[in-house]
Amino acid sequence: MSKGWKTVKMEVICEMYQPKTISQEEMMSDGEYPVFGANGIIGRYNKYNHEEPQLLVTCRGATCGTINISEPFSWITGNSMVVLPKNKDEISFEYLSLYLRQKNIMSTVITGAAQPQITRSNLKELRISYPRDTTTQFQIAATLGKTSELIALRKKQLEELDALAESVFYDMFGDPVKNEKRWKEGHLGEVCSSVNYGTSSPANEGGKYKYLRMNNITYQGDLDLTNLKYIDISDKNYEKYVVRKGDILFNRTNSKELVGKTTYIQGGEEAIIAGYIIRVRLNSTMLPVFVSKYMNTKFIKLYLRGLCKSIIGQANINAKELQSIPMYFPPLPLQTQFAAIIEKIESQKALAKQALQESEDLFQRLMQDLFKPD
Repeated sequence: MSKGWKTVKMEVICEMYQPKTISQEEMMSDGEYPVFGANGIIGRYNKYNHEEPQLLVTCRGATCGTINISEPFSWITGNSMVVLPKNKDEISFEYLSLYLRQKNIMSTVITGAAQPQITRSNLKELRISYPRDTTTQFQIAATLGKTSELIALRKKQLEELDALAESVFYDMFGDPVKNEKRWKEGHLGEVCSSVNYGTSSPANEGGKYKYLRMNNITYQGDLDLTNLKYIDISDKNYEKYVVRKGDILFNRTNSKELVGKTTYIQGGEEAIIAGYIIRVRLNSTMLPVFVSKYMNTKFIKLYLRGLCKSIIGQANINAKELQSIPMYFPPLPLQTQFAAIIEKIESQKALAKQALQESEDLFQRLMQDLFKPD
């Protein structure tokens, strides 16, 4: 270790704590202050528990280990761990927030294969390396900040494309709550041809098939294959657990904020689903893209939080409850028009994701160089 650098345990330089959690029922759509949960902003509230921006580590669920920065005057829930430098003259907030974004660094303190979590007792043992001179820390942060801003821009582009898809949905089909277009109403189960759980078998290195787990479904409703595992499955059970183009995937068990994440298979290789995912196949009256986008509306996300049952920190929605979800059923030709528009938006998203990945790869390479003592 260079004399110009120090390496210490997190507990030496930082305070760590989980704030009080508020329920979804306590939040309000017109609340003055944002509420930060495991996945960034999850709602609004009429009070705040932190005036200054805070460094947050997601400590529960599929996104465990993600680093977020809260906005000023926010309510931060207990699904995030607040990491607060004890002395800004020892280590800067900006340096630490970037240091913790290094690839795989947080994986060393995550426990729980089924329900990932980070505890304070594990996080306090994480070793942090930093220059003794805070001027050097700020220089490193400034260099990385330029690439970080580019990454933020790419993510903003994706958010805007998601917002466009949502806007198109509401324009064409109306509000799921009001149903002002007077579509026929019913329940999801009425348009399902099959509903199946995934396998509880563990992944294995060198497995033949892609193994889709709950972390492969994003909160926004995309399929994320960046952290992929593989599995072998017998010919006897293959059809029971395989997913193909047009299948809908529903995350049945997760933290209360993330349970119910839904996506659909747009194409590509066949894969096997894990036990915390339900595979839904539809009859010919409904298109997967419509049902997936419907399941990602704000109305359904709120509905699912009220529907799920919490057991030892996990929230669960079973197949019967999934099929009881209320739906409206627009005519198939209108769904087809919608699918054509979404296909164009998805093409733009694919380009934005590629640009984002290139920026993140550059960011990681820079960090490897800058966070390495001379």
